[in-house]
Formats: sequence, C-alpha cells, structure tokens
Amino acid sequence: MTKRVPNSSLSGLQDAADDQQSAPRGTDTAETPALRWPQASPTLRIVPRTWHRMLLRRQNLQDAVARAAAAEISGPDIFAWIPVFMALGVLGYFTMSRDPEALALALLLVGLLIAIWYARRTDMMFRSLMALSLFIAGAGLAKWQTDRLATPLLQQAGTFELSGRVADIVAGEKRSRLVLSNVRDLAAIPQSLAGVQLSAFNQHIAGLRIGDRVWLRARLEPLSGPLIPNGYDFRRAGYFKGLSARGFSLGEAIPELQFGSSGRSTLADRLTRIRQTVAARLKSALPGEAGALAAALLVGLRSGISDDTEKALRNSGLAHILAISGLHMALVTALLFGTIRLAAAFARTVSARYEVKKWAAAAALVGALLYLGLSGAGISAQRAFLMAAVFLVAIICDRAALTMRNVALAAIVILLYQPAAVLSPGFQMSFMAVIALVAVYRRDGTFNRLRMKSRQTGVLRAMLAGIIALAVTSIVAGFATAPFAVHHFYQFAIYGLIGNLAAMPVVGFVVMPAGLLALLMMPFGLEALPLSLMGVGLDLVVAVAERVSGLSGAISVPGQQSAIFTLLLALALISLCLMRTKLRYAVAGIFLGAAVAVSSAAQAPPVLLVSPDGKMIAGFAGDRLEFRGTTRNSFTANIWLRAFRDERDPETVLNEDRTAQSCDRTGCLFSVHYGNSRTIQIATINRIEAMFEACASDAAIIISSVELTLPCISPDQAGNPEKTIFDPSFLAKRGAVLLTELREPPQSDRISRDQLSARFAAIGLQIQTSLPASKRPWN
Repeated sequence: MTKRVPNSSLSGLQDAADDQQSAPRGTDTAETPALRWPQASPTLRIVPRTWHRMLLRRQNLQDAVARAAAAEISGPDIFAWIPVFMALGVLGYFTMSRDPEALALALLLVGLLIAIWYARRTDMMFRSLMALSLFIAGAGLAKWQTDRLATPLLQQAGTFELSGRVADIVAGEKRSRLVLSNVRDLAAIPQSLAGVQLSAFNQHIAGLRIGDRVWLRARLEPLSGPLIPNGYDFRRAGYFKGLSARGFSLGEAIPELQFGSSGRSTLADRLTRIRQTVAARLKSALPGEAGALAAALLVGLRSGISDDTEKALRNSGLAHILAISGLHMALVTALLFGTIRLAAAFARTVSARYEVKKWAAAAALVGALLYLGLSGAGISAQRAFLMAAVFLVAIICDRAALTMRNVALAAIVILLYQPAAVLSPGFQMSFMAVIALVAVYRRDGTFNRLRMKSRQTGVLRAMLAGIIALAVTSIVAGFATAPFAVHHFYQFAIYGLIGNLAAMPVVGFVVMPAGLLALLMMPFGLEALPLSLMGVGLDLVVAVAERVSGLSGAISVPGQQSAIFTLLLALALISLCLMRTKLRYAVAGIFLGAAVAVSSAAQAPPVLLVSPDGKMIAGFAGDRLEFRGTTRNSFTANIWLRAFRDERDPETVLNEDRTAQSCDRTGCLFSVHYGNSRTIQIATINRIEAMFEACASDAAIIISSVELTLPCISPDQAGNPEKTIFDPSFLAKRGAVLLTELREPPQSDRISRDQLSARFAAIGLQIQTSLPASKRPWN
C-alpha cells in the first residue's frame, strides 16, 4: 500500500523551492543551498518527482505572468490604452437595445471616480476601475453627441418647397450632388429639417456658390437604413452628418439673394470655395482621369473619377491613396520643415544665432493646418494632422514625442468631440494601420535595428533595405486593415502587395511632391510644369492599378462578417501592438481563438432578402442570388452579392433571365425553394388593385411597395394559410428583411412574445430585420 506524504514534508519542500527561486544570483551556495531531493527520508522517496516539477513549473509560470503583467502596466504604451477603452465604450453605446439616460451614465461615472479614489493604493483594482470608467466615459460622450445633434429625420416621402444654404456642390457629368444646410420647409405646416442631400441637373444649379441661400422644390424621401441585417446604417451616418433626408430637385434652384437677403459666408464656406477653385484649375490643367485623381489627392474632392478607375484602384489595394492621410500630411510637413532648414543652412549667421529648427517646426505646423482645411478635414486627415502637430510642438518645446503616444493623443481628441467617428471605416482603418506601423517601426523594434544596421553596409544594401521597408509597410498596413475592409466592403485585394510595391514609389517620389509644388506655385500661375509631371505619375499609377486588378483572382469576397468577429480580431492586433512582453502573444491568442470560434459557428442558409423599400427582392439558389420582381438597383445588388459571397458582376446578374416568375404591370408571383424540398410562394404588389388577387393566391408572403389599408382574407373564410405582409409601414419600422432556414426550434416563451417569428418558425424559417424593435434617435 502506498503511503501518503505528510503535509509538513511537502510544505518544507515547497519552502526550499521558494528559497531557491528567490535567492539572488551570485550568492554563496553555502548560505542558500540548491534544491535537492532528500535521499534519507523514505516518505519523500515515494513521491513522484514529476509532480513536484509540475508544481514548480506552474509556480514559475504564475510568477512570470505576474512579472509580465506588472511590466505591461508600468510600460511605455500604457497611455495608448486610454482611447481603446473609450472607443469600446462608444461601441457599447451604439450596440445598446435602448438609449440610456444621460443622468444614469453621469451618476455611474461619478460613482466609479469615487471608487477609484478609494482604490488608488491597490494597483490592480485601481487600474480595473480606471478602465471601466473610461468605458463609461466613452458611452457618455457618444450619448452627449447624439443629444447635442438631435438631427430631425424625415419619416415619410413627399414633395416640399425648401429654403436652405448651399453647403456643398459635388459636380458630375450631367447631374450634381447638392447639399443644403439650415433647411426650412415653406409649407403651411412645416416639417422640421436640418440638412438635405439632393441630386440636381447641372443646368438647374448653374451659378450657385457655396454659402448662397436658395429656394427650390424637391422630392424628398427618408434616409435608408441598412440594406441587410447587421449592415452599414446609412440613416445613422446621415444623422451624425446633420442630414434629415435625401432626394432630387424638381426644377431650378433660385438664389434668395434676388429678394434682398444677406449672403454671409462662413470660414467653412470660404475653404470649400477654395477647394473647388483649386480642383477646377487642376482638372483644367490635367484633363481627363488624371485631373480628377489630382483633385482627390490634393484637395479631397473625388468627383470625376470614373467607376472603372475607382474599381481598379480598390481591387489592386491602392484605393488608400485617395484618402488624404499620413502620407500626404507627412510630405507637406517634411517639405516645409526641410526647405526652411535647408535655406537657413546657407545663412550661417542666422543658423548660428537662432534656433531655426523651431522656426521650421512652427512653419510646418501652420502649413499642415492650412492643408488640413484645404483637404476637407476628413477623419484620416485629422488623425494625421494631430500626430504631426504633437510631433512639431514637441520639437518647439524641446521635448521628445513618443510615437505611439502621438497616435493615442490624436484618437483621444477625435473621441472627445466626435465619438461617432469610431463607427466609420476611415477612423478604424486609419488608426489601425498607423498603430501597426508604429509598432513595427518603433525604435526598440527588431525591424528598426536591422534597418539601422543596413545603413552602415553600403548604398546597395541601403536601397535594398528601403525596398524591403516598403514591402513591410504594405504588408503590415494591408494586414491591419483587412478585417475592417471585409467588415465594411465584404472584400479585400489579394495582390495589394504587388500594387503597392509598383505604385507607391511613384506616388511618394513623383506624384505628391509635384502636386504640392503645384499648390505652392498656383497663386502665381506657374503650376503647369509640376502638374504635367504629376499627370505622368498618375498615368503610371492607373496603369499599375489596371494591370494588377486584371489578374486572375485579384479580389477575395469572404462575405459579411459579424461585428463581434471584427472586434475580436482588432483587439488581438491591438494587443500585439501595444504590449511589449511575451504576454501579448497569450492575450492576442485568446482574442484570436474567440474570433475563430465566432466565425466557425454555423450560419443558417439564407432563403429570401427584401430591401428596406420593398422594391428589391432576391431568393437564394445554393450560394447564388436570384433577383426577383421588376426593380433593378445596381447599388443594392452589389452590396447583396458581396455580402453573400457572390463574386458576379451586379449588372450581369440584374440582366439575367427572370422567367422563373410570373409578372404583369401590377405585380409578380414566384416560388422560393429551401430546406429538404420545401417551397414557399411569394407575391409582390406594385399597385393596389393587385391586393385582392395576391390575398386569394397561395402566397404565404406578400411584399408590397404601396400601403395596404385592408387586411387579407382570414384562413377561416378562404381556407388559405395566414399571410405575412411586408408593406411600407412594416418595412419603415423593421427595415430590410432576411429569411433564413431555422436550424433549431425556438423557445416557447419566445414564440409567445413574437408572433411573427412564431409564424415563420411554423414553416421552418427564421426572420431577421435590419432595424431594432426599440427605436434609437437615428431610427
């Protein structure tokens, strides 16, 4: 019989192990003897040595984790976690089913601050409460912005007589996009409107300038919600842009200046006019595609770029050059900073007596601010300017600026006054790319040490190192932004590395320097020569984009991914970038494993998809979409195809034969197959007179683009199954509809609460809608 080891013996052994671990290196072994297995004690001989080794290894692992955690908490990048927790709080606010009360958030934040004060001597508790308070602060900022804007949203389409101020004009070939702000409805019972976006013929808005007040008649409709469940919410984006509706003008826009009103313009109006003037001169000097691309690169106006060119840039991984960001801002600041210092170098008296470096930094800061206004101040441009400003101010103040801290400061500033920007693709992709690049190129990083070493080994190796750095930059930026590209656009470029390696040297050394020189020389009318050089470079970039995008398999279409999956991938990448010890691999592995678990969850096969206006309908045949009805909307079709992993061209799919349905001028009737040989009949109604025929048919679902004021015949009267009607009133409340196969039977309490879900569950289907049952301010 095996004897049990006394507790005293085990505790003594553990104490010896602890002494051995805690003994400082270099101490005398006579005072601190090494841990040895006793040979005299018969009791200890029967204890397996592997068990004790496991105990020691576990203790060592716990100590290592504790030391790594302590190093991370006191590390140089702990400050960078502040905007991370704030951004998580903003995301938490937008995912809530109901809008929280501002007073409740304020009281919760005050309570947390009090708890932080009392826990200030307990390090772990203090930092945990601090992270939670930052999360609540982020949610509070999002709530504050939502209540501050309070944009009124149009609820029903109609014809309106409007008066408003011209905020923006985006010129097109035949029609232009007109944005009006401070809109007033001139009807007897006016509706509250903030801003509207209109499509107008060019001849109807000829002569209008930014800042003019105009009168016009327009057909307005509510902003569209997500086109698919869990998709991008255009209505929410419009709410935070101050837009109440969209539509098209019904005639000429008449300036109100003719009636004696004052036409004061704001600073934003003047900047917009300057941008449009510069864009017009660029397009005049560079006609065609090159001029449109030059305007996009220098002043942020993308109108005039053809769909084919934009598609080629996107499919080759070069679409990021159209967004004014770090590359553009870095070139502006470097050009001004370097030019001033170089000029001062030739004046030895000036360079010897004065701190020219600070003068150059101040001039570069002013130039960057002017370029920010000229570019339109997008999210990526704001981030780039704030980072450059922190760096330049540090030079002026003789302070060292930590690069990752610059990124964090830029994010904090944006979150403080525009927290809803967290939802935009520009914010997510811009900051994630910069965080990853800073982590790779940080001063104490492996790649930077190799790059510095290569500078001491000759010109050829230095050039090779530059090429490798460009490749690494493309790989890192593409890898960091890929989850967000897939989440928002449902695709990413496979050959982005090839496109960037071929085109970015041209952009960095030819296109942008020539463009910035043209901007400086434009007030003197001398921009023709640098613009001609810029045009040559842009032609090369477009040629590279077309060649790369034409390769077989240039893009991958993974389809729609859940928000939690993208968030987990982002947290894994952030952990790798912001943490310094080996603990980052464990933390990132946990997030990555959770993301894999979420993505591997079986998704129910889709059956039917209905647009928010009820006009676009698609069924599913395996992995392919089959459009039904008579409406053809290429924009909606493109989003649906990409979201459900269908790589076909939208125009080709929309023009396919639709003989599988029976249609006339009042509506259509068709069938959708799903599951194990199950079929459901669906009827669409374009006119009210088709209602009685649809109700009398075998259709289980009626999709109507007109309001149905009368109910269908009940089952006990006609013997037909109960029908589900998706009419404008239902779609306005619930948005786009997706029917999927029901894998598991619903819970009984769920059926009692949601009769619509119960009705579909009875025929083996599950319904998802793009709008929540409880409304938020932007719904």
